[in-house]
Amino acid sequence: MDLDALSRLLHSSISMDAQMRGQATDELARRRLQQGFPAAVLNIVGSPSSEDLRLAAAIYLKNCAKNYWGATCDEVITPQDKQAIKNNVIGVVLDSPSSCRALTETLAECVTYIAESDFPHQWPDLTDELCKRAEAAFTAKQRPELTGIMTLMHSVFVRYRDYAELTEDLVAEIVPIANKVGPCLNAVMGMLCQDLQQPALPAPQAKEIVMLLKTCVQIYHDMICIDLPNYFEDDEDPKGPQRVAEFMNYYLGLMKYHNPALQTTSYDKSPIDDLKATITDVLTLFLNKYDSDFQPYLSAFAEIIWGSSTQVTEDTRLDDSCIAGMDFLAATARSIHHGVFKDDQTLSTVCEQIVIPNIRIRRVDVDSFEDEPEEYIRADIEGSDAHTRRRSACELTNALCKNYQDKVAEIFQRHAMALLNQYQSSGDQERWKAMDCAIYLITALSTKQSVSAIASSGVRGTGCINIPEFFSAHILPELNPNGRAKNPEFPVLKADAIKFVSTFRNQISPDNYVPCVGVLAEWLKCESDVVQTYAASAIEKLLSSKDLQTKVAHVQKSQMGPLIEPCFMNLFQALNTAMRENHYLVQCIMRVIMTAENLVGAYIGPILQPLVGILHQVTKNPNNPAYNHYLFESISALVKHNPAQVPAIEEAIFQPFAQILESDVVEFMPYVFQIFAQLLEIRPDVPQCYAQLLPQLMLPDLYRNKGNVPAVIRLVTVFVEKVPMAFVEQNHLERALGIFAQLAKSKTLDHEGFVLVNALVTSIPYEHLKQYMPKVMMVMCQRLTTAKTIKFCKMMILFCSLFVHMRGADELIQILEAIKPGLWKMMFENVWIQNVGKVTGDNSKKACKIALTKLCCESQLMTTQYSDLWLRGVRATVALLEGDDVVGTVADKEGALYQQLTYQAASLGTKGYDEGYTNAYCPLQCASKPEVDLCRDIADPKQYFEQRWAMVQAMPQFSSMGHTLRQSGMPQNHLRVLRLG
Repeated sequence: MDLDALSRLLHSSISMDAQMRGQATDELARRRLQQGFPAAVLNIVGSPSSEDLRLAAAIYLKNCAKNYWGATCDEVITPQDKQAIKNNVIGVVLDSPSSCRALTETLAECVTYIAESDFPHQWPDLTDELCKRAEAAFTAKQRPELTGIMTLMHSVFVRYRDYAELTEDLVAEIVPIANKVGPCLNAVMGMLCQDLQQPALPAPQAKEIVMLLKTCVQIYHDMICIDLPNYFEDDEDPKGPQRVAEFMNYYLGLMKYHNPALQTTSYDKSPIDDLKATITDVLTLFLNKYDSDFQPYLSAFAEIIWGSSTQVTEDTRLDDSCIAGMDFLAATARSIHHGVFKDDQTLSTVCEQIVIPNIRIRRVDVDSFEDEPEEYIRADIEGSDAHTRRRSACELTNALCKNYQDKVAEIFQRHAMALLNQYQSSGDQERWKAMDCAIYLITALSTKQSVSAIASSGVRGTGCINIPEFFSAHILPELNPNGRAKNPEFPVLKADAIKFVSTFRNQISPDNYVPCVGVLAEWLKCESDVVQTYAASAIEKLLSSKDLQTKVAHVQKSQMGPLIEPCFMNLFQALNTAMRENHYLVQCIMRVIMTAENLVGAYIGPILQPLVGILHQVTKNPNNPAYNHYLFESISALVKHNPAQVPAIEEAIFQPFAQILESDVVEFMPYVFQIFAQLLEIRPDVPQCYAQLLPQLMLPDLYRNKGNVPAVIRLVTVFVEKVPMAFVEQNHLERALGIFAQLAKSKTLDHEGFVLVNALVTSIPYEHLKQYMPKVMMVMCQRLTTAKTIKFCKMMILFCSLFVHMRGADELIQILEAIKPGLWKMMFENVWIQNVGKVTGDNSKKACKIALTKLCCESQLMTTQYSDLWLRGVRATVALLEGDDVVGTVADKEGALYQQLTYQAASLGTKGYDEGYTNAYCPLQCASKPEVDLCRDIADPKQYFEQRWAMVQAMPQFSSMGHTLRQSGMPQNHLRVLRLG
């Protein structure tokens, strides 16, 4: 490998010249497949080259590890290269110059990606190497080197915090690691704690030690987060090692440590406060998981944490410490040690000096509301405020209510009423903060769930507070715009009131829903982005809300008439003035259309014009997936609920949609294909503007992008169903079967191939399809041979069932036997019988029952040449009809996983909507294809079986067949179905 040439390529890959950068990137991608390439990149990282070149090489290596290291990626990074990198990367990380922090952090991230895949089983010596290097640095008192090693340890071991439960395999994995890491960690922490107590220790050294101690505490957390390994337990013999005591003594000393020289005056957190917060997190873990081990130390730590938690200031530097302290107190309140709070004075102190001060809005919150509305919204209504003072104060309230609900309620109600009186009687311009605190107290007290959970689900609270009464007395008056919706006096308070409506919508009388939507529509005019967004979110939630018992929407289409115009007018005006792409506004537009349905037909022009304008804008730079998804969902909803307006909709969207396809805007292509399919299904014919799309849809390149596949298949199947003969005459049939053959090879897209081939077999006249059927079945059988999955088996069974229903059982048997004698028997026994009981969906199950009935009752070949298969088929048919397990069915271990993956692919969360963009397929709810019963000519499968079975009983040889069935061990209820019981 020419290192000089590779160095030039890497240097060019970070060039400011876009053309040079692109060429270098393409050449690197080509060379990436060469043996020795990743190891050569690592050599450049470790060479005495310029920092820019070494950093470029490190970034490239990190991305290779992130994207191509997995077990299925050996074709990109060979096992030999992987081993070479693992042998050398730790040394390169630790030898990188301390002056280039970015290089060290990038390499550490690279190690983390490799460890996620290979550690510990394919990298068994990593722990030994790290511990060995740590001991050497510890002995030589080389703190910078020790810091690098311990940071690497944490980055590797932090993965154990993600495990939900302890398994035998996990125990076998973590115990030997803990036995190696434990002694090293103990020695390092002992030395550091001792060094920290040196008199006149210079501040830079003290800071270095404190930060290193924080990393050590994090490693300790990693080691004990699932279970307390043997090394970290106290020995049963009092004279033996008392590991819990050793580490708790370290932590107790550190929690008492104070060094004014390390206190910061800027917005940066103090390293001491950061360390103490990290230690407190470990103590909380002990309270939650190892209560008996922690009991001897609870009092000492509780006293320290209690003291610091009651000294509340608005200083943001102390946020982590405050949060960690409240989480510790909440864990104590939930534990068997909750008695420390039973005293009325103690409980009052917690509520009044810890909870309420941390619930009060701070200047930093107001600044965020005004200057960073996007961050404020994300933290407040998207549930990303799990690590805030307010959220931890609410969780502490919930914990206290577990055992002392009445007392806590009495304290908070008293304070809430005082705050409400202060707001109503005071003329102070800051009085709104009292009302803000009161609303948050009521919210915290009214549910034992987290505030984020109730905000997202709308479930009922505990009943401590009369929510409907509070809503009528205090929230409704705040929601009254009084002519000042555009510029209210207290915008934060208006946002609080609107959020209250969203949070407790299921406790508000349904009679208030329509008036609330009308009032909230006025708040869409507000100049505050937060108020505007909250109003849109609240309207969307109210319109989506259903009765918890009947599942009927609280707001019906018939009630939407007066609301349509103000909602749309104010929503589009808000979109025009918004500083950013606010997906809540577009989501609200979508929900209004879905609720009003065809009532929006009268406004189709005023709605489409701004939507198409937005579409033109976002097509230039698609960077907000949620915003764009709701935009296309809005268009799709218009199509679904206003079929009579299809010509007007087509006229408005066809040009921008065509531009998306011509410009290859990959993010939007799946949406365009779905809506085209939806429009084409509604149309009675296939106009030329649609017909000219079909040749492009059959090009193989279109299917190389996985995000396109479901949407393209959706559109192609509409063409197949609408104009089957034109599809054949234009020579698309062979191309379609080629596409099926390619998709059948993919475990993630094989189901889309079956969607296509099922449409072909049910729509194309059989005389045109017959010659290709052996090839179709060969493709399926080859996939079964190379990569059999239960998912594939179920789809193949459904295809064969549809084929049997359409073309007859003997035709299928003859096709398989012509491919290879004995193939039908093999497929029926090892695929059909073993998996037919796992097929889901009413229509799919119906097709399977009918196909088995035809195989057992109408197939001459089954009753004559395959009598053993006939017996198994009869047993399976009756079991399916009776809803029992099919004898011979194997467990579906992948079914639940596939359903989960399918759900995840179909869902689109709003969190992280600006974290990057791919064209991963997101189905449009309103464009989804309605499920069709392809066996609708048979109403009742059981009745159909009884009719056909009567014909079997009339056969001359049934006497011996019936005897065989009686001797087969079938349950009596199954024999009665066969009239043999």
